[in-house]
Amino acid sequence: VSVELTDGSVRASAVDFHLLYDMSRLNLVSVTPQLSNNFTQTVILDDSGQIYSSEGGIYKLLRLAMVSRKATADLPGGTIPLASVTFEARQNGAATIKFPDDNSKLQVVGKVL
Repeated sequence: VSVELTDGSVRASAVDFHLLYDMSRLNLVSVTPQLSNNFTQTVILDDSGQIYSSEGGIYKLLRLAMVSRKATADLPGGTIPLASVTFEARQNGAATIKFPDDNSKLQVVGKVL
């Protein structure tokens, strides 16, 4: 999972997002936040498999929030890896992994160089 900052002068200092996955077809196996070069601390990792009540209640959610305690010039920009997420299929067929439709659960805190 990654986020892309399209303005070259903007750097990310924090991110908080929900990733939805098809609860009838997928099991969450693992989540590994991408720390070190980009973010320095995970502040929220909720991989308990709560049902996301919006969008028909057919998805479970994963929530991850991370911060970077670095000087502005050292903050990440461009395409930023957020996490490696592994799922296992519960049954054959197509499955959906996505951000919420209205993007209300995706926040990137940035600073301008």
